[in-house]
Amino acid sequence: MIREYDEYLSTNPVTADELAKAKASRTLRLPGQFETLGALLGGVRDIAQFSRDTSYLDDLSDLLSQPTLDEVRQTTRNYVKPNQWTWLIVGDLSKIEQGIRDLGIGEVVVIDI
Repeated sequence: MIREYDEYLSTNPVTADELAKAKASRTLRLPGQFETLGALLGGVRDIAQFSRDTSYLDDLSDLLSQPTLDEVRQTTRNYVKPNQWTWLIVGDLSKIEQGIRDLGIGEVVVIDI
């Protein structure tokens, strides 16, 4: 998993095709997100809570289509920091501890509950 994130940040970043599919997926889901009165009320509540323009829900499709490939890649580099993550690994300590330590991903703290 760490290797994949490292590659995603360097040699194998998001592609134009992946970004287009993600944008299409989010845009095509929009009508279903506001099908019920409760969901619509939640959308209106968010407009008020975050001081958004009253046309926010009408403009949401356009807003989701705006990020460029370069913007997405830069944002990824700014915020995805695998070397700063805290990993919570649950399992039989006698079976997994040494393998986890061998990964060298940081200090191992065992919490016995």
